[in-house]
Amino acid sequence: MSRSIWATLGIKATNDATEIRRAYARRLKEVHPEDDPEGFQALRAAYDRASDMARNGWAVPQPRRPRVVIEGDPDVEAGEAEDWDDGDEDRWHAGPAPFDAGDWAAPTGDRWTRPGDDPAPAGAADDSAWSTPADRARDAELAEAHKALCDQLSGIAGDPAGDRQAALSILIRIFRSPAMDSLSTHGRTERWLAQLIGFGGPAVEDLVEPVIQFFGWNSTRIGLDLSHAQPVLRRRDAADAMRRLEWSGDKDHAAWQALKRKPAWMSRLFERLTPGLPARVSALLQRIAYDLPDLEARMDPRAAALWRARLAQPILSPIFLWIMLLSPPIAALIGNQGGAFGPPDGRTLLALWTVIGVGLFGLGLGYLYGVARPRQAWQSGDPWGRSLWLRLGWAPAALAAPLLAGLIPSGGWAAPLLLLAGLALWGWARVTSSHIPPQGTARFDWGRFAGIAPVFGFVLMQVDLTGPYWIGQCVGFAAAAVVLQAGAEAVADELAHQPRHGRLIAGGQMVVAVAGAAAVLAAAATGVGLALASGLVVAAALADRALAWNRAGSLLTARRLVVMFGWIPGFSVVLGLPYDSFAKQAFVGLGLWLLLASVLTALSGLTEGLDLFSRFRTRPKRKRGPGDLA
Repeated sequence: MSRSIWATLGIKATNDATEIRRAYARRLKEVHPEDDPEGFQALRAAYDRASDMARNGWAVPQPRRPRVVIEGDPDVEAGEAEDWDDGDEDRWHAGPAPFDAGDWAAPTGDRWTRPGDDPAPAGAADDSAWSTPADRARDAELAEAHKALCDQLSGIAGDPAGDRQAALSILIRIFRSPAMDSLSTHGRTERWLAQLIGFGGPAVEDLVEPVIQFFGWNSTRIGLDLSHAQPVLRRRDAADAMRRLEWSGDKDHAAWQALKRKPAWMSRLFERLTPGLPARVSALLQRIAYDLPDLEARMDPRAAALWRARLAQPILSPIFLWIMLLSPPIAALIGNQGGAFGPPDGRTLLALWTVIGVGLFGLGLGYLYGVARPRQAWQSGDPWGRSLWLRLGWAPAALAAPLLAGLIPSGGWAAPLLLLAGLALWGWARVTSSHIPPQGTARFDWGRFAGIAPVFGFVLMQVDLTGPYWIGQCVGFAAAAVVLQAGAEAVADELAHQPRHGRLIAGGQMVVAVAGAAAVLAAAATGVGLALASGLVVAAALADRALAWNRAGSLLTARRLVVMFGWIPGFSVVLGLPYDSFAKQAFVGLGLWLLLASVLTALSGLTEGLDLFSRFRTRPKRKRGPGDLA
């Protein structure tokens, strides 16, 4: 048989760590690593195992409360067995055992070695000097008792209603079994328990932590193979995660409750109206799928299936649903009491409520079926294989809005039509740029909108010059700015990966900028076409902001200086221009300032970002090395 760890150390079983260290030191003088490496490995394994048992108090049983035993146990004296409260003697063997304990009965030969196992190292192999017929008979009895305990624990693990306290009692008896002194028995028991507890039923829940502590699976020693213990460690992590999820203060508690409780119409309505819940449920489902698969059995199957089906399709956010519920009555009450639609009465209130509610409902359906679901279909297809017009056609269409506003007087229908066109273009931009990851964590880039503040100021200053076109220009400017904000990543990505398209876009921008400069000078001189010239300036300036975003280069550095400080000389120059009003002077000065920045951006795109000023920079002197003279 394999030598006991205590026989290898030359001492009796003890919980005294000091005595174990002294025995190990004495044996090291006899077993040198260079002379007997296999014997040294066996000695080191025995020392590690004995130290773990002493630390946990498993080497020598301590005085404890009377244990619960099972009738028919070969280790129990006659009359020592106690009956369980329910009197069911067959409960320990009810149901099929998920893990066969018959591995402990080797078919032939040494019962502690299975076919295919590595041979025991020297010093721990069968040796007639260490074993006698009496020893072998006693070891056979210990093996049978050990197998009987494993059979009992396997039976409890296979019973869905197994007694947890009895399972823990049997596990402790397995730990204290004299057969565990054998290193091979200890290793086989460790792997068998890892499978039994890692994949067993509810009855072995309380055995997870004792097994981890007994076998030292929390150890972080380098080179320690714990692959067999991963199912138990994952089960412990799942139990810890579930305890945290059950705590009402955990951030994922609401998501866990939504997945665990049986779905009812009231709970489903509450979940629909809870802000942020769909995102938390989606994140928790991904975490369970990848890190905590044991929690899958704790969820309600129907609730989990409903949530997966709901998250697979775009849905309206809970915040928008609250707006649809609360905004119509509030807005209708304000409009009715204000008298804008006649004397306050119930019919007016109901009519306003209905119109506003239907409008919001239509807006939600338009976003769901016009933006969200087409965006999902766009991402699942081949976005890069689509035509350039389909990917970026919304950009020139959005820039045409300020031009149309300069051609059409702001009547009763022009501004609403521009607003609807802007919403359609925004949806187009959102869909065709959804496959490009954002360049930051923020959903909304306020810095990008801060860059168009000078353009907005230019539009506001034209209220006296453009007259009836001014309201339409404001709507066209706002629509174009919002659309370009939604698709800025797509424009930047196209310029970065398609230089030929970038030069084509830069050429068009240069044409618009030059035409805008000519139109500004001509309109200021003649007083005709001021609205069209203003639309050209706005279109060129917005294109400049979109094309210069997130790019670098010498011309773009000069362009940023012009944007930050160019307005100072611009205002200084306009005061000397021969125009009859300050409004025209500001119109020319600010327009040319914005167009100059657009020209620099276009030049940067046409030259493909070449550093034109590198020859004027002082190059740093390189230090000479030893090989330069050679």
